[in-house]
Amino acid sequence: MIRRVVALALVLLAAAGVAHAQSPDLISADRPGLADSAALVGKGVWQLEAGFQWELHDGEDDVFVPALFRLGVTRRIEARVEGNTLSSRLVGATRQTGLAPTSLGAKVGILLADDDTPGVSVIARVFPAWGTDEFHSDHVTGDVRLVLDWAINDRWSLNPNAGFSWSDDGESAFATGLFAMTIGYSPRQALNFFIDTSFQQREASAGTASTVWDGGVAYIPRQNWQFDVSAGARTRGETAARAFVAIGFAYRHK
Repeated sequence: MIRRVVALALVLLAAAGVAHAQSPDLISADRPGLADSAALVGKGVWQLEAGFQWELHDGEDDVFVPALFRLGVTRRIEARVEGNTLSSRLVGATRQTGLAPTSLGAKVGILLADDDTPGVSVIARVFPAWGTDEFHSDHVTGDVRLVLDWAINDRWSLNPNAGFSWSDDGESAFATGLFAMTIGYSPRQALNFFIDTSFQQREASAGTASTVWDGGVAYIPRQNWQFDVSAGARTRGETAARAFVAIGFAYRHK
C-alpha cells in the first residue's frame, strides 16, 4: 500500500513539474502537514483541498479522504467545512467503511501579513455528534487554535499553531492542549519542502501526551493548483498513527 501511494504521488508531482510563469498571487493551502496556515482565501474565493491518506495503527489499517472546503466571506473571515469524509478501517480480516464526522468552522484574520509582519489568524471548528457505523461520534467536539505565518527570509518560514480541543475517545469527552510547528524551505516560489511536528497534551481521557513528526513537499504547477505528498509517524503515545502516507491537491477558484 505504501509503495502504491508513493508511486502515485511521484507521478502527480512529475506531471505537475512543467515550467510556468511565476505569479505573486499563488494559491496558499492548509495541506499538507500538521500545522495550518494563517493565510485566508480572500472575499468571494472558494478553495477545495482534498487527498488520500493511509495510516498504520496498532492492530488496524485506516484509509480516508481528508477534505477541506474554504469560502471567503470577507477579507478577514473565511467559512470552513472539514473532515475525513469517506473512511475505511481494516481490523484483522474485517473491513469497516463509513463517513466520519464533518466540522463547521471559520478562520479569522487577526493580523494580515505583509513584507514586515507575520500573519496571525484564529481557526475554530465544531464537529457535531455525527458519523456512520463505527465512525460515529457520540459527543460534540471541536477545537480553537491560534496560527502564525512567519517568513524568516525568502526561502525559510515558520508556522506555529497553538490551542486546545474538546475531544472524544469513544469512552468519554475530554479537554486537551494542542501545538504544532512547521518549518518550510522554498528553493523557488512554487516549491516548498517542509518538516513539522505536533504535540497533544493528552491523547485520551485517561491517556498521556502524544507527538507526531511529518515531512513532505508541495508543488504549485499553476497559479490556482497545488499537489503534495507527505509521510510521518508518531514518536510518543498510542492513539496516533504508527506511520502514515498522504497525497493530495488544492484548487482555488477566484
